[in-house]
Amino acid sequence: MKEVAEKTAAVYNGSVEIEMISEVPPLICNPALTDEMIGYMKEMDIPGLTPVPDVSASASEDFAVIAEKVPSTFMYLSAGYTDERGTYPAHNPKVQFNEDVCPIGVACLAQCAVKWLESHQE
Repeated sequence: MKEVAEKTAAVYNGSVEIEMISEVPPLICNPALTDEMIGYMKEMDIPGLTPVPDVSASASEDFAVIAEKVPSTFMYLSAGYTDERGTYPAHNPKVQFNEDVCPIGVACLAQCAVKWLESHQE
């Protein structure tokens, strides 16, 4: 971010001062745990549920601080619309979310928690 700002300013004979007020590490999920959770979700009979491993995103996520210390994985639950209701991005005040996906997210989290606990009893 700093380099892009500095180079852009230089192109226009300007200067830039950057003060980072918050820095978050990249979110790196544990591959084995991610594969395990995807396996649990694939056991579910939910129409349209499509686990997609190996996805990269450039978004910032505070959960990354925890994932640096504890093997972790992350689930994106798409709640956007593909029609005109999906015009605005997630952080826009006019965004509309498809709340019909909420039970799917809850079911996935519950399934993963129960299956993981069953598989990791010591």
